Amino acid sequence: MFTLPGRLGGHVWLRQLADARRVGLVIASVVLIGGVFVASGPAVLEVAAVDDVRNTLSEASPDERNIRFADRREIGAGAPRVPFSNIEWTGGQLRDEHIPPSVLELVSDEQWIFDTPQFLVSTYPDGISARYPPTFRFRQQSDVDDHLTLVDGSLPTEREPEARLEGEECPEGVPEPDQFDPVEGEDCRVVALPVFETAITSVTADELGRALGSRIVDLGGRRVAVDGVPLTVGDRFMLRPDWTQLGFRTSHGDIGELRIIVEVSGLIELSPRSDEFWFGDVLLHRPRVRENNDFEFVFAAGLLGPSQYRSLRATAPGTGLDFSWRFLIDPELVEDTNSEELVADLQRIAPPDARVVTQLPDLLQDHLAQRRLTLQVWSMVAVAFVAAVVVAIATLARAEAVRRSSVDALQFARGASRVQLVVADALTAAAVVVAPTGVGVLIAIVVFPTADRSVSMVAAVGFASLGSAAFVLARFLRPPLPPLRQVLIRVALTGLALAVVLLLRRRQTRVSDAVDGDLDPTLMLAPLVLIVIVAVVGTDLLGPISRLSARPLRRSQGVVWFVGLRRVITNVGTMRGPLMAVVMATALSVVAVVLASSIESAQHAAARQHIGAEARIASTLPQIPLPRDLVEDIAVLDEEAVFGVSLSSQWFEGMRGQFAADLVALDGLSPPGLGGEPLEVELLGPWRGVRLPELGEPFVLELNGFVVPMVATSRSGQREGIRSGVSAVVVDRAAFAAATSAQQASPDFVLIDDQEVIDALVGAFDSRPAVVLSTRAAAFDQLADDPLSTWTRRGLRFVAASGVALAMVGSMAATAVHGRDRRRDLGLVVILGGTRRTSVQMACAELVPTFAGAAMLGVGGGVVAVQILGPSLSLEAFSDGTVSAGIDVAWGALALIVLGIAVALAAAVASAVHTIRRLDHAMMLRERNG
Repeated sequence: MFTLPGRLGGHVWLRQLADARRVGLVIASVVLIGGVFVASGPAVLEVAAVDDVRNTLSEASPDERNIRFADRREIGAGAPRVPFSNIEWTGGQLRDEHIPPSVLELVSDEQWIFDTPQFLVSTYPDGISARYPPTFRFRQQSDVDDHLTLVDGSLPTEREPEARLEGEECPEGVPEPDQFDPVEGEDCRVVALPVFETAITSVTADELGRALGSRIVDLGGRRVAVDGVPLTVGDRFMLRPDWTQLGFRTSHGDIGELRIIVEVSGLIELSPRSDEFWFGDVLLHRPRVRENNDFEFVFAAGLLGPSQYRSLRATAPGTGLDFSWRFLIDPELVEDTNSEELVADLQRIAPPDARVVTQLPDLLQDHLAQRRLTLQVWSMVAVAFVAAVVVAIATLARAEAVRRSSVDALQFARGASRVQLVVADALTAAAVVVAPTGVGVLIAIVVFPTADRSVSMVAAVGFASLGSAAFVLARFLRPPLPPLRQVLIRVALTGLALAVVLLLRRRQTRVSDAVDGDLDPTLMLAPLVLIVIVAVVGTDLLGPISRLSARPLRRSQGVVWFVGLRRVITNVGTMRGPLMAVVMATALSVVAVVLASSIESAQHAAARQHIGAEARIASTLPQIPLPRDLVEDIAVLDEEAVFGVSLSSQWFEGMRGQFAADLVALDGLSPPGLGGEPLEVELLGPWRGVRLPELGEPFVLELNGFVVPMVATSRSGQREGIRSGVSAVVVDRAAFAAATSAQQASPDFVLIDDQEVIDALVGAFDSRPAVVLSTRAAAFDQLADDPLSTWTRRGLRFVAASGVALAMVGSMAATAVHGRDRRRDLGLVVILGGTRRTSVQMACAELVPTFAGAAMLGVGGGVVAVQILGPSLSLEAFSDGTVSAGIDVAWGALALIVLGIAVALAAAVASAVHTIRRLDHAMMLRERNG
């Protein structure tokens, strides 16, 4: 322990602080920038990660982000007032036994839904079926009444069976069935058919009525034939089981003769299809329609009333219904901190008696991959940035120590001890380092009030400690090390750099990529090591480069070049610290701006890959083609528009077995003259664990009655406009139409690159709710607006701009290191007859080549460093994993960095020139003589 005399210690510190006020303000400004970054970084990452996981889930479709248990089973009706109590109880059992508490905490609502197997539809009362009869199924789900509006009629209720006469010998004009007296031996009998009411939408009424075709209706007791008109309230049709449905195969009793009379009790309007309540399934909204030139299939559904459930179970005993129990996840309840545990818990959900349908684990894993990559990018840039700030603090402190060396000698002469000077330096460091860091922490608290402070406080304390230590130790730095020791240090740094490069190369060859596992310390420290090597080697090269460039100019008769270049040659070694700061800051700016531009470039490529062109017009309904008039209009407006058909999950069969894939038919893929058999196709996608046909090996597709022979001529990983990560068979649309039918090849999407056509079509889909226009620009905005991506690019741009400021700081420190020697040389120039203009020219000849050389080394070193780092970063996590993302050096952005560095260096030179202009030549001569 020691005691500091208050008077002397306070005097030393106040005098030191007053003398260093200009440098202190610069250091405080640099520290404030670093403090804001260090304190805000963890808070930014936390806020961005939470926003990202919530956005990821909010933007996903309901069937992707929610959890559904599905099963085909028999569940009996409950009490009359609660007919669905057994269904609710079964869902509760599945929930309590198989959903972990961590997942259950996120569930905001629960639903159940069931569908009957599909029935074949025929006319009423004649029971006439079309060649390709439409199908109909009953549906009911919890709380459905809250999501519909009754337009006409009433909601379905229970009805008594209806007796009717059947038989070929039933007389005309017979009385009511209950008054009929059967005659023995005649083919006429009284049968009781169950009657079920249903409520359907107007679209279903239109499609089902058209598909039924001619039928007989009862108008005021008069039977009238109608032909293909929409159904309305009171209309009837008949159902019989479709024995291709697995649910009917478990039935028992006399179900083979089952016929059901269905009466339309009401027309309803449902909430929008985008409502999460519908879970992406819009069968109640409108039927699914599949058609070609030869046939048309209509798959419709109607609402079943709660009171009818018991009758349904009694009418079709043993029939298995398709039940689903849905658990809706609230994105606002999902925190980033529990994502990894949540994924593990979700993957353990596997009830033995039901299927689990959800993409929530995949969505969260995509988020985790992007979060890990964000942490990796931020950590490696932050380490290099903090190092550059510390070096800037040290260079400024060292320059100030050199400037006030005579003052320190005077302080010693007046009785100050070394301990007192160290304490004074520590107090100064508290004023110019610790205090600005605290201000940075307060700014972070104000901007991000809800973020966790623990990591930010630890980072801020570490940063303040490093900065204070650099400030104090820079004062007592030894003179340049002996040459042998310098050589050993450079050899060690070079070996470290080679080790980092080898580790990065080994890391690139591993199966796991940059987003797998924990934070990679090798990648985190790699930019710092590479930038330090660039700075050390670069400053070593500045001396020889300066000597070589000075040789032809030494013969110049002008004193400006003679004195200026002499100072360049002699000062490179002694200005090594400030020059290293300039090189490091420049290289850091280049690394940050190239990473930001690479992320943006990957997102542009992903948007193009997702859309396939500048714009994509597609049908929003599965396997429903675009309206014919729209296709004709687009074909007239844009002759180069690419039309396509996408049929999901088709089964193909060849010598190597069956495989499932999407079938995509695009315009313009056939070579000239193609039209024979089989069709030439391209196999597209990852094809994991699939036995594919070899190239040239034939296989076939059976599609809606057509057998299409195909042969694969090529394989590739992806194609623009086709969903990335899916497996597809890609065929020319014209050839596909020739092998099937024109209707089968009717396009359901079109790709357009002509911006004038896109502008003409914008707004044309307001009256077409089943058609949507998607643009590449909108797809890019969606990727770019992702919170993690947005804040990463902002952080990189902040670091790039700060690097320019640090380069200016290093330049100012370099001009200050030899300020006294420069004044003495200017005094010599005055003796030789020089003017102020000569003095300015001499200063420019000294400073500009040195700073420009350091900046160019930093730019080149930064480009090389980021190219070494690039393959290890796997930036495709920022592009939704759809394209391989490499390093893209955006020369325009790099030119801005070079311009910023040039402005910074010009400001430093201008500061030195301004000081020279204010000098008194007589004072310079006295300093020279002294």
